[in-house]
Amino acid sequence: MRRRTKFHINPKHVLIAGVILCVGFLGISFRFGEQLAPVRSAVGAVFTPMQKGINIVGTFLSDKLDNFRDINDLLDENKDLKDQINVLTYENKMLLQDKYELDRLRDLYVLDQKYQDYPKVAARVIAKPGNWYSVFTIDKGTKDGLAKDMNVLAGNGLVGIITECYYNYSIVRSIVDDKSYVSAMFLKTADTCFVQGDLQLMDQGKIRVISISKDAEIEDGH
Repeated sequence: MRRRTKFHINPKHVLIAGVILCVGFLGISFRFGEQLAPVRSAVGAVFTPMQKGINIVGTFLSDKLDNFRDINDLLDENKDLKDQINVLTYENKMLLQDKYELDRLRDLYVLDQKYQDYPKVAARVIAKPGNWYSVFTIDKGTKDGLAKDMNVLAGNGLVGIITECYYNYSIVRSIVDDKSYVSAMFLKTADTCFVQGDLQLMDQGKIRVISISKDAEIEDGH
């Protein structure tokens, strides 16, 4: 079996040969410039369109790469803006909640000043087992000093009466419920009456007042 002979070429020799060839081509081009002009023209005719095509492709790819970078930047910016919106939305909800709590405390203060001569217990509505205008549950009961048939006030006046009172909660029947029937008094004349619930009148913003004395000195607006 014949062994293959390995040839090793010194890199220095390759470099020297390349330099010699380049110098030779330069000399030939300088010496025979006019004779080689058609060759240069033919080579230029072939490679110039190729160079233009390469430039066009390179420009296209460069533009696409820039667009891709711009899209990534916009996506990152959009994510940051969404995060900021979420934070601002949460802060806005907290501010609205604080405002609601402040308004509620102001209403309670006004109510307390309006009925200074009566003992009062602040309570929250915690459940609506039926229609809001029918019955609801508050978070105060016998342990807070409440009892059945006590009045429940809110805003500008009476809103209901306690019908069931337990240790830590109470059931309140709304003043406008058809089953409600409580005593009342006209503030301007001190004449007494009874307020009876009426869901139909409620839609008109009114309540039914009965058992008014025929000698009562009342008029519209009292």
